[in-house]
Amino acid sequence: MAEAILSAKNICKSFGSNRVLDNVSVDFYPGEVHALLGVNGAGKSTLVKILQGIYQADSGKIILGGQEVRFTGPSMAIEQGISMVFQELNLFGEMSVTENIMGNRNIKKKGLIDWKACRKHVRELLSDLNIEIDEKATVKDLSLAGQQLIEIAKCINTNPKVIFLDEPSSSLSKAEEEILYDLVRRLKQRGIAVVLITHKMGEVFHLCDKLTILRDGKVVAEGPVTGFTMEEITEHMLGKAVEIFKKSGVTNGCLLYTSDAADDRISV
Repeated sequence: MAEAILSAKNICKSFGSNRVLDNVSVDFYPGEVHALLGVNGAGKSTLVKILQGIYQADSGKIILGGQEVRFTGPSMAIEQGISMVFQELNLFGEMSVTENIMGNRNIKKKGLIDWKACRKHVRELLSDLNIEIDEKATVKDLSLAGQQLIEIAKCINTNPKVIFLDEPSSSLSKAEEEILYDLVRRLKQRGIAVVLITHKMGEVFHLCDKLTILRDGKVVAEGPVTGFTMEEITEHMLGKAVEIFKKSGVTNGCLLYTSDAADDRISV
């Protein structure tokens, strides 16, 4: 069996008297898409921020490639192969696709930025990812889906071992979702561990190999996606059996189910 590329071991984190993560352990494997699930406040964001070096755990370990690591900040995590695409994209709209993707990794010649070489590098990167976007285009002129793809390409340019995608399709149309999903599958084929933070059950069942469910800062379920039904996932996320679900609609590809209690509503 392949060795996990990234592992969180017995991670604990509190903010004041609030225990946000309680002995959380999870493994991410190369070439797999792993869904990280839980309602708002379950601890997903805190765990990811610890794995990115944004927060420091109170206790526990981070294991990368079999070695214990400690990230003092996001830049260190990126250098070690851990990248993150947040819901709020971190792009410069007035700048070109090439400038955004290269960032501070520009190719230089005699101490000066070689823009011709940079554009060639980005053009080849986008082609390899099957992203049909002009490397000279201005980012603000791209669709939201296009910008999302450029954000992911920017991460791929850092040669990541693991890439976290935070609700990547939350603002995309159905057609745009398919473009994104195709890219996720390509990342998987390249041997990258893709961690998908989502509330869309369609994404979980169609894209993901494994899942981990957090509730109240604890891992309450994990395993291959094929071992779970939608109802079981929902029950784990809510922490109680939901006997009656009413399909209330479809919003941007996201099925919404509600129980009779208003506070039982959950996006799935």
